[in-house]
Amino acid sequence: MNEIGARRHNAAIGVLVFVTFMIPVTGFGDNEKSPRVQFSNSCSSAVQGKFNRAITLLHSFEYLETTRLFGEITNQDPDCAMAYWGSAMSIWHPLWAPPSKSDLEEGAALLANAA
Repeated sequence: MNEIGARRHNAAIGVLVFVTFMIPVTGFGDNEKSPRVQFSNSCSSAVQGKFNRAITLLHSFEYLETTRLFGEITNQDPDCAMAYWGSAMSIWHPLWAPPSKSDLEEGAALLANAA
C-alpha cells in the first residue's frame, strides 16, 4: 500500500472508531436524548414518521435497517420519490469501499423509479 492509500485507510479507521463511540449503546434514536429529524418531502403523511426515522438511521450508517425502512415506505407510498433516493443512498458506503458495478446499477434503477 502506498503512502496515500495508507493515509486513507488510517483516516477511514479513525472515522469508524469515532462514529462507533458516538452511537449510544441502546441504539440510535431509541431514547429521549437522541436526535430527531424532520425532513421535508412530498411523501404521504402516513409514511412521514418512518421516513424521518430512516433518514436518522441513514446518517448513523445503519444501512441494513434503512434499506428495510425505505423499502417499506416505497411499498406503502410508491409516489414517495425521496424513499427511492434513500434506498439508493443505503447502497452507498463511502467509508468502507467504493460501490460495485451491481451497487451502481441497483442505485440507478432506484433513482429511475423516483423520476
